[in-house]
Amino acid sequence: MKVRIEKNIILNICEYMTILFVILECRSVYAQSITKDYHLGTLVIASLLILNFAYILHGVNRRQMIRSFTFIGCWTLYILIFSIFSGGAGLYRRFLVGYILFFLMWVQAIYNGRYKEVMLKYVKIICLLSVISIILWILGSLLQLIAPNCNMYINWGTQHTVYGYYGIQFETQKTSLFEVVFRRNTALFSEAPMYSLHLVVAFLLATVVMKKRKKIVLLILGVTILTTVSFTGIIAIILIVLMPKIVGFLKDLLIKKRIKYKNLILPILVIFGGIVAIYLLNAKLNTTSGSTRLDDYIAAFQVWKQQILFGVGYGDSSENISNYISSFRAGNTGFSNSIMIILVEGGIWFLMAFIIPSIVTLIKALRSKNMNVLVSLVVWLYLMITTLFPHNYLMIGFIAFWGACAISGTTNIAE
Repeated sequence: MKVRIEKNIILNICEYMTILFVILECRSVYAQSITKDYHLGTLVIASLLILNFAYILHGVNRRQMIRSFTFIGCWTLYILIFSIFSGGAGLYRRFLVGYILFFLMWVQAIYNGRYKEVMLKYVKIICLLSVISIILWILGSLLQLIAPNCNMYINWGTQHTVYGYYGIQFETQKTSLFEVVFRRNTALFSEAPMYSLHLVVAFLLATVVMKKRKKIVLLILGVTILTTVSFTGIIAIILIVLMPKIVGFLKDLLIKKRIKYKNLILPILVIFGGIVAIYLLNAKLNTTSGSTRLDDYIAAFQVWKQQILFGVGYGDSSENISNYISSFRAGNTGFSNSIMIILVEGGIWFLMAFIIPSIVTLIKALRSKNMNVLVSLVVWLYLMITTLFPHNYLMIGFIAFWGACAISGTTNIAE
């Protein structure tokens, strides 16, 4: 019993460290720092190695490992073929070494029944950060009762200094709402949409796997998303909340030929949610930021047409896309979504790595009527279309998860 408790403590520590480094590596100010390299990518790889070793000590399913290494062999061949035509710096480290380590982690976590524990650790870290960021945002950025006491020189759009509080909360963006200018809550991330990305992922995971204290956690995350003033995040929350209810309503109406009394109000909620989403989308497109996002898709499409199958090369998107962006952007060559970067850099070949495991998992979910997986896949696709994190370990971790689901032989993921 004592040995088992010690093993669980070690696993929990390793899981928390891995998740924390994945969060920090994905667009935090520490990841974008110019003055100091925090080696977050290396820390992610190191923590994954330690975590996988800890899982091995916990117990290994030989049959599952044989299937896993067969998959890894196919994946390695796939990446090697891609590298011949479109290889670039960081490809092997992230999409070969990083992916394989994430894949093995998820396979073992699924086998050991710990995959929900891993997901919940992400939710807990982001929820704690949400509480801290709201407090510091109100006391510092809004009421100015406390003054910034730290700063970071970062490269995000341009090279500039951001000021913050205790190394946890930084003031990276301003916005205006009803003609009132104020700072958005960005926590320790480079901009509000990046913080919103983590909040949406945490909200999704809490919705899917959490049972205890679920409502209070969802409330904290939902309120925090509002403080980021991220329309992308708000629309994602509407999607997560309403999609299962819409599918359930249609199932009752079309298959069971009946409607539950509590679902009678659903059409009104759907119409209201749709109006809000359309309003936010129109408002976003009418801003400079919205126009820039739309221009990103157009410019990236023009580049992708040149190399449809294998793309222009991993890591070579920025320079190529900058030749096609509109003049109104005045030197703003930053990009805003993942899916077009994937297409530009790797073409249809590289996009298959993100899509095929998801499709296999989706088929399994539809056969087992697993609504949680369906919602997760739709939201993940939405985030790929609207948010920039194509090379980050958060993205790699999730596509590795869908790969692990596809070969695990189980259909009860996230039920």
